[in-house]
Amino acid sequence: GLPEGSGSVEDGDELYEEKCVSCHGDFGAGSGSYPKLTAGNAYEMQKTMKNQRVGGNDEGPKRTFGSYWQHATTLWWYIKTGMPHPAPMSLSNDEVYALSAYILSINEIKIDGELVEDDYVLNREKFLKIEMPNKDGFVPNIDGPTGPDDVRAFYDDVTNYGNGTRCMKDCFEGKPKIQKNQNGNL
Repeated sequence: GLPEGSGSVEDGDELYEEKCVSCHGDFGAGSGSYPKLTAGNAYEMQKTMKNQRVGGNDEGPKRTFGSYWQHATTLWWYIKTGMPHPAPMSLSNDEVYALSAYILSINEIKIDGELVEDDYVLNREKFLKIEMPNKDGFVPNIDGPTGPDDVRAFYDDVTNYGNGTRCMKDCFEGKPKIQKNQNGNL
């Protein structure tokens, strides 16, 4: 579970500028080899998770915290135990709530239908209500009486895990195009 505490988006913005922007860039846009924390509206970006990069101009999935992660609580613990990189475990619980609120805000996440905006104060109770856009994006739903049918339907839809074309050798002619990650690195 999460510990008690609270923090506002506004305080998180100030903390982000002080402790995070040098690695993660302005507004979580990424910097150098450090990852982006957002690519815009998480609900819209989650729709890209099934994009397959099979051609040189294909748009791949946008994997950021808001669009890819299943559980928001992972963000809280990741910040608490691993950030900021030069001084992990140095943030108070309230600072972690504030940074989490800011990151939820830049991803345009809603909690109980309410958009997390500058004046929003995040606490343990509100945090536990967060449903991430990709909460069901990794595995089929196996619960309930329709579980077996859900699993079959998931695996019958090749867009859930590939592009639908099987190939084990000599799959294309010419040289492969090397794709770079979101920060321009190989």
